[in-house]
Amino acid sequence: MIATLVLFALSVVIRALGTMIKDFTDNPWVQRSGLVACSIAVWVAMHAASVWSTIWPLGVLLVTILFLPKKQLKPPLTIALLDLAAVIMMAFMAVPRLGFLAMFPLIAMVPAGGWLIDQLVEFFPKKVRLLIPAGVVLGLLLAAAVTPSTLLGGVRLLQTRFLIVGTSSPFASGPKETLLGRSPVPAVSAAELNEGNIAPGDVYLPIVKQPLFGLNPEEIVVARPVDIAFNNPSFSGNPFDLVATVTFTHQGSSAMHVTEMFYMGGNEWRVRFAPTQAGRWGYQTSSSDADLDQKSGSLDITQQTGHLGFIGANGPHWTRQGDPNQVFVPQFVMYADPPHFYNNPTKIENDIENFLDQHGFSGLHVKVFCRWYDLEKASCNDINLSSPDPDLRTFEALEQLITAVYAEGGVVHIWAWGDETRGQTPARWGYNGVEDQRLQRYIAARLGPLPGWTMGYGFDLFEWTTEDQLDTWYSYMHAHLGWNHLLGARSSKNQLDQLSELMDYSSYEQHRPTYEKYVETIERRPGKPSFSEDRFRIRDEGRDKDYSLDDTRRGLWRSGMAGGVANIWGYLLEGGSDELGSASYPNKAEIKRYFTYFDSRFSADLARCNELADAYCLKRPTNQHYIFYAEDSTSMRVDLSEMNGPQPYLIINTVNGEESRGTLDPKLQTITMLGGSQTVPAKSDWAMFVGSFEEAEAAQAVIKDQIAARELLGPNSTCLEGSH
Repeated sequence: MIATLVLFALSVVIRALGTMIKDFTDNPWVQRSGLVACSIAVWVAMHAASVWSTIWPLGVLLVTILFLPKKQLKPPLTIALLDLAAVIMMAFMAVPRLGFLAMFPLIAMVPAGGWLIDQLVEFFPKKVRLLIPAGVVLGLLLAAAVTPSTLLGGVRLLQTRFLIVGTSSPFASGPKETLLGRSPVPAVSAAELNEGNIAPGDVYLPIVKQPLFGLNPEEIVVARPVDIAFNNPSFSGNPFDLVATVTFTHQGSSAMHVTEMFYMGGNEWRVRFAPTQAGRWGYQTSSSDADLDQKSGSLDITQQTGHLGFIGANGPHWTRQGDPNQVFVPQFVMYADPPHFYNNPTKIENDIENFLDQHGFSGLHVKVFCRWYDLEKASCNDINLSSPDPDLRTFEALEQLITAVYAEGGVVHIWAWGDETRGQTPARWGYNGVEDQRLQRYIAARLGPLPGWTMGYGFDLFEWTTEDQLDTWYSYMHAHLGWNHLLGARSSKNQLDQLSELMDYSSYEQHRPTYEKYVETIERRPGKPSFSEDRFRIRDEGRDKDYSLDDTRRGLWRSGMAGGVANIWGYLLEGGSDELGSASYPNKAEIKRYFTYFDSRFSADLARCNELADAYCLKRPTNQHYIFYAEDSTSMRVDLSEMNGPQPYLIINTVNGEESRGTLDPKLQTITMLGGSQTVPAKSDWAMFVGSFEEAEAAQAVIKDQIAARELLGPNSTCLEGSH
C-alpha cells in the first residue's frame, strides 16, 4: 500500500512539473521536454496501479520527443492522446498482460486524471503553481518524519520494482526474473499459463500484490509450485528465526498442506505452495509478527497435466506420486558441488542433456555440506560465525538444479552433510541445535514444495552421529516438510544394519555389491526402498572398491534385475572429480542401453524367478512378461512352459547393442546367442524380454532413434537361434 501511494504521489509531482515546463515558454524543445515528463508520469501511475511494463514505452516517448505541438491542436488534447497511447501500450506489455476489460478503467481514469492535473496547474497563476508539487513533497517528508520505517519499506519496494522491470524485458540478456526476484526457471507469462502452455517442472512465481485494475494473479492457471510474497518492514531480530506458518486447505476435500514462510532478503518473505490436486485452495497465515499474521487468500488450480509428482515408496519400490504405479530404479550420477553450477543455467542445461538424455541416468547426486551456510565453504571449520544463517545463494542454486532436472523427468539426490573428520557436519554448532534446526526449517520451507528430490543425511555416519540424533533430524524435518520427500541415513560399511530404522528408505555403504547382495539388501527390509548409497567411482586411485566400465554396466543391470536398488555412479577420469562431479563415460551407449531397454519395462509386479533359467529372471504374475539377463554367456536355458501362449521376444547385447526379435513357444528351451556373423555363438552379456511391453516398445523406438542420431550405437546386426 505504501509503495502504491508513493508511486501515485510521484506521478502527480512529475505530471505537475511537466505541465509547468510545457507552459513555461514557447520554445518547442522545452515544450517537448514537458511532454516527456507528462508521459513519464503516466508510466509511473500505471506502475502504481500494479501494471508493470516489461519495457519502457519507447514508442510513446519517441513520438513525444519528435512531436511538435501545432497551434490548431490544444495542448490538453495533445497530451490526452499521448496518455491514451501510453496506457494501451503498457497494458499490452504488462506483466501479466491485461485483457481488454481491464484496459477500460485505465483508459478512462489515467488520461482523465492527467487532464485534471493539467487543468489544476493551469488554473493557478504561474507563481502559485509550484505549490502543488511542493505540497506533495512536503506531505511525503512529513510522512517520513512520522513513520520513517514505513516509508523506507515503500522505497525498498520501489527499488525492487524498477530494478526488475528492466531485467524482465524480453530484450534483456541473461536469466529472466519475476517481480518477486530470481526464479529457478525462466518466467512464464500469464497468457501462457492461462493457455496451459507449461512445460513439466516450470515454476512460476506469480505477483501476489492485488492489482488495483486487471487480472488477479492468484486466479492464474498454474501447474507447478507457486510463491506468494509478503512484505514485512517492521520485523526485528534474526529474520531466519521468524516463524510464520501457512495452512493451505483444499475446498471440497480433506487435503491440507502446512508449511512455513522463508526469508528472501530485504523485507520480503515468501511461502511456496505445490498444488497436489485441481480445485480451489485457500490459505491462512499465522505468526507472532503482525505483518505476517492472519493473511488469507485463495488459488484456483485448474490444470495439473504432466505432473510426475514427489518421490514416494510402494513397499520396496521407488515411485513417483504423480502416478503411484510408475515405479523406477534411481540411478544417480555424481554431480558438481553447488558453487560450480550457481548462477550458471547453461551448465545445468548442458549437463542434463549429457547425463539424463545421452547417458540415461535417473538424476543427479549433489553434496552440500557446510555450503548450506556459505556457498564457498564445504567445511564448517572455515566458517568463522558463532551462529550462521542459511546462504541464499546455495538455495538459489539448488532450486535451479532441482527444477531443471525435474523438468526433464529426473531426480536430485542431496547429501545434506558429509564426514566429521573433514568438518562437513554441523557438529561445531550442535546437532539439531539452534543453527541446525534453523537450517532444517529453511530447507523444509524453501525446498519442501519442490518435487523431484530426496535427501541422505551424509556419509561415514557411524563415526559421528547417533541413532537419537538421526531420529530427531528425521522427525523435525518431516514435522516441517509440507510435502513428502524420502529421507535416509547411510549405515556402516558392508553391513546390512541401519543406524536409524525411522528413515524412509534403507541406506547402505556397500563396496562392489553383487547381484546376490542386492537381493539380500532388498529382502532385509522389504517394506521400504533400498539404496546402495556409496559412490561407485571409476578413478585411478587403485582402491579395491572402485569400478571399471564393465563393472558399471553390469552393476546397473544387476541392481535392476535384483528388484530395484538405487545407486550413485561416477567417472572421475578425464576431468571428473569428487568436487566437479562425473565426467562423461566413454561407454555412455552401454549405460543408455540399460535405461532404454530395462528401465522402461520395469514394473512393480515383477518378481524374481531365477529358478526358471540359468540366468537372472524377473516375471509378472500373468506369465506373459519375462525379463532374463545373463553375463559372459553364449546361451540361456529358460523354462517358459507355464507361459500364457506364444509370446514375442527381444534380445539385446548389452555391450554392443546387437538385437534380435521373434516369437517363443511356451516350453523349456535353450536360446543360443549369435554374434554379427549369425553363425558363431557370441560370448557377451545379454538381456532377453519376453512378452509385449507395448509402452516400453514405443518409448524404446523413440529413444533408439535418438541414440542412433547421436551415433552412439555400435553394429546393429544380430541373430538368435532357438532349440525348440
